[in-house]
Amino acid sequence: FGADDIVVLQTMVDQLTAAVANARLFEQAQRTARELAAINDLVRAVSQEIELPRLLEAAYEEIRQNMPTDVFIVALYDADTDMVSYPSVYNAGQATTEPPAPLRPASNIGRVIRTGEPILVHITPEELAEMTAPPDSIGDASRPTASLLYVPLKSGAQLIGVLSVQSYAFKAYTAEHISLLHDFATQLVIGIRNAQLFEETRRTAQELDAINRRLTGEAWRDFVTMAADDGVIWHSNHQQLAPLGEAEAAQLTAGQVFTQPDADEMVVSVPVMLRGQLIGALRLRVPADRWTGDLATIVTTVAGHLAQSAENIRLIEQTRRNALREKEIAAAADRIYRAGDLDAVLYTAVNEIRRITGADEVGIHLGTLSDNTPGAGGNGHRSTPAMTLQQEQAI
Repeated sequence: FGADDIVVLQTMVDQLTAAVANARLFEQAQRTARELAAINDLVRAVSQEIELPRLLEAAYEEIRQNMPTDVFIVALYDADTDMVSYPSVYNAGQATTEPPAPLRPASNIGRVIRTGEPILVHITPEELAEMTAPPDSIGDASRPTASLLYVPLKSGAQLIGVLSVQSYAFKAYTAEHISLLHDFATQLVIGIRNAQLFEETRRTAQELDAINRRLTGEAWRDFVTMAADDGVIWHSNHQQLAPLGEAEAAQLTAGQVFTQPDADEMVVSVPVMLRGQLIGALRLRVPADRWTGDLATIVTTVAGHLAQSAENIRLIEQTRRNALREKEIAAAADRIYRAGDLDAVLYTAVNEIRRITGADEVGIHLGTLSDNTPGAGGNGHRSTPAMTLQQEQAI
């Protein structure tokens, strides 16, 4: 070879090197584009779901399209109870159920939760042949995986769980997979937090609704008890139409219309519901051929208006009673405050309580229960007779 040949060869080597570098850059750019597209797909998928099971199912479908995913695990950690739950576990494409369990610090999931760092495990064929699955393993214990990748699920500085993909193939994951799964985990945490917030909001709303129904029921029981001795307010334009019986109770409580054929007529009970609580019923007897869906809708709508109107009356009555109670309290307090000495205070308090409550006997005990040392009264108690009307008026 001469000098010219060497120059030609060097030029060819330089061009080949540049071509290889360009190919690598192109492949890297293509891989980055695919990863960004995959992340965008995951973001779009999880943003459309607010219920945790469907959110995790969407995440599984996106992740398995971008890396080997024979096994998929989402483990959520509760630091208060030191328990780990598994809301999503897939093995060979099939969803499985795993019960919550205490955190095992020595497990791969436990190590990620303790350190906050990802873990990549590649098991050799020899190691896999000698392995026996632990009794508390996740997924199919009869078929251990050869490649295991775990990344933390972090919400700010708080670690809330672990995302893991695993494969039966050997050396299935690379550093690029770790980076991509980490990016997936970052987006998944946002969806998980939103789903948890949605669930907490729904649970709180259900609890408040239950409390509201209970308070509504209690208020109406008290109102009806005060309005009627037998605890039932009944108004009818016909004597043959009787109040509700036990047969209708369960169906009406569920908000359902109760019907009972009677010859060529239909006896109908329509629930009067207030905030989901049964407070009464409309009863009517109509010809059987007239009881249609349209008529049921009309009567049910009337029952709803009746419930609201009756509630308005109850609230007005309650307001009136509260005002009367406050007036009684204020008058009693004024008389007690105007008393000049202890005897007058006790006399006034006894008579005010007797007047307000209608009690025949009223007593006031001042001092602790053990303060019974015999004194001037002979038994350690200070007793005074009831105040006369003239004495009460003089205070």
